[in-house]
Amino acid sequence: MPRLSLPEPKIDIFADGFEKHKALLDRSAEGAQLSHLVSVVDDPVTIAVDGAWGAGKSHFLKCWVGEHLKTAEKTEMVYFDAFRHDYLDDPLVALSGALVDRFEDPTSKTAPAANAKFAKGLRKAAPKLGRLALRLGVSYVTAGIINRADDWVGADDDEAEEEAQETSKALTGTAGAAAQGAIDKFWQAEDGKRAAMAAFRDAICGWTEPDEKGHPTRRLVIVVDELDRCRPDYALNLLEIMKHFFDVAGVTFVLGTNMRAMQNHVVARYGAGVDAGLYLQKFVQVTMRLGEKENRFSNPSKVATYFEQVLVKMEINDGYSGVVKGYVRNLQYHSSLNLRGLQELARLCVLTPYPAETDEMRIPILIGGLMFLKAMRPEVLDRVLIGSAKWPEVQEALNLATDFVEHRGAKRSISEAWLLCFQDQKLPEFWQEHLRDDYLHITNSYS
Repeated sequence: MPRLSLPEPKIDIFADGFEKHKALLDRSAEGAQLSHLVSVVDDPVTIAVDGAWGAGKSHFLKCWVGEHLKTAEKTEMVYFDAFRHDYLDDPLVALSGALVDRFEDPTSKTAPAANAKFAKGLRKAAPKLGRLALRLGVSYVTAGIINRADDWVGADDDEAEEEAQETSKALTGTAGAAAQGAIDKFWQAEDGKRAAMAAFRDAICGWTEPDEKGHPTRRLVIVVDELDRCRPDYALNLLEIMKHFFDVAGVTFVLGTNMRAMQNHVVARYGAGVDAGLYLQKFVQVTMRLGEKENRFSNPSKVATYFEQVLVKMEINDGYSGVVKGYVRNLQYHSSLNLRGLQELARLCVLTPYPAETDEMRIPILIGGLMFLKAMRPEVLDRVLIGSAKWPEVQEALNLATDFVEHRGAKRSISEAWLLCFQDQKLPEFWQEHLRDDYLHITNSYS
């Protein structure tokens, strides 16, 4: 049976690099650029690898991790898929777990003794922070009033609630000396959290091991992928954690995200009045834009081959697969095709029923074209469906020929079928000459 999705490519993140996976999509030059950015700065920095949906950010980052490790000395890499963990409430728990897993991995050869010590330090420090990471960016005390009394107490029982309320009254000056014990307990808890944060950073600093001038002797690069796909609260809390907990020289974050989507997250959390771009500048110091769509494929002639491989891996060998192959071959040098769009086109081949019987081959050709537009140019499809599309935009979107008499194969049959749909924009003499005896039969069948 056909599959609805393409199997994930098998990438050994910490070993493969670009060479094994660049037959179609060669990002090695951009990988070298990112490696340079990571290597030249000692200060803690966050780099956003910005790209639209379907730009291949995840593929690029997974290959880049292994590529960078081949040449980077005294550098450890951690890959963290944020979207896979956003079902958790606390991003710090998930990120700490990814760090511990990597530093306890026997394949990591950076500094085995230091790695073991670092992992042990994280295991000891992270639990002491409790739910503090969830509250970053939202003050515990606003105008002297505790937002949620049970957050800092860590309990839900009536006694704890009453004690917290007494503390709140003390902070606003509405209670007397009876609340002093509660407020002392509150500040002790706050001191404990600050100590835990310091211990967390100390563990990281112990691994980067700065020299006498403060320059790190080892580097930690944490790749956070799929950040824009996370829930807004989770994504923004994770940014806060990166800023407050990992502010250590030699630590670099590389984010795989769409910055426009991240701005939408900021607006969703703080409202339309916030300057989302300015807010994100607090966390992201450098933005690297992946190449535009037209430069994605290392060799345009391989686009059709790639699509055929997608059909094979998704076990699609009938229906509209042959028709849409013709569209891909016709457009491989012309249109800015993208990987996700080609995968969506293959999925539509599974979902769209092929007519059991038809006397007119041009009908499946047109339906295949509509599928192509849905996957690649949905804005053109919308206008086609409501009857407002003009010939020039359809011609451009599908790379159609107007003088197709000299053409052969898919380009001729595709162009002929679509131009018949716009026959009112051609002189009748053109069709009479081209179609001859079939003129009335064919043109009357198109609306």
